[in-house]
Amino acid sequence: MEKTSNNGEKIILMPVIERFAYAKPFRGDDAREICNAVAQRVSRDFKDALKFSAYFKFNEETGEINGSNLYYCILINDELRKAGLHLPSVQIGKMLDTKKKLTNGVYRDYGVAVYDRQNPNSDLAKKLIAEANERGWKTPILAPFSALRIPRSSKVSVSFSDDTMGLLTGKEAQEYIQKNFIYMESSGVQGLARSRYGYWLAYWGLLADSDEDGRVDWVCGEATRAELEAKIADDIEKEHKRQLDNFVSNLNKRKNRALEILRGK
Repeated sequence: MEKTSNNGEKIILMPVIERFAYAKPFRGDDAREICNAVAQRVSRDFKDALKFSAYFKFNEETGEINGSNLYYCILINDELRKAGLHLPSVQIGKMLDTKKKLTNGVYRDYGVAVYDRQNPNSDLAKKLIAEANERGWKTPILAPFSALRIPRSSKVSVSFSDDTMGLLTGKEAQEYIQKNFIYMESSGVQGLARSRYGYWLAYWGLLADSDEDGRVDWVCGEATRAELEAKIADDIEKEHKRQLDNFVSNLNKRKNRALEILRGK
């Protein structure tokens, strides 16, 4: 829009769109679709790759993705990106934890800490350190899943992506590790995680490990106020439908069981 000021000067007015970063629970149909899409990609691009042989399933009862490791989470993030979403960085995870949004009894992954070329995971460490040197990054490096990618290859090799939001390097990363993690290491490539007991770890070396206690239950995005209000309303409606469907299903199970008892079965 163009206007003329009191002294006759032309002024160009540019609209400002207020946007908000947000985090929301990830469950129901959206989580199921992402889980299925990842499973299909693994079957297509990484068939028989051992790093994708660990536990990874959609839980129909809770509506959440169970199972989590570095490799699955990178692919999950790839699918989320298509919808303008991404998995939380460790900074967002810590914020959610401070607000008591993260339950114990399950573990959650938040990316990797790259320390040096040594073990554990020295092959991956050497590759990522070489890429970091090309970009002028100093170690340690804290990389969320959005800053990582897996090129289509049977070797399942992890590289840095072009998205560096939430990535910390050098002194800033070291200070963050010291301040925010209870357990930490100083070599190789380690996983970033919140443990089943609520401890924050920067030393988990089993990057391909995954079991049913793993959870992928929060996602992040950006939206205008109007978009955010619409998303919240849609999420409430979906959650209401999910709970109603579960209630009806359980009711039918109890009714059928009662009939079986009456019939002496």
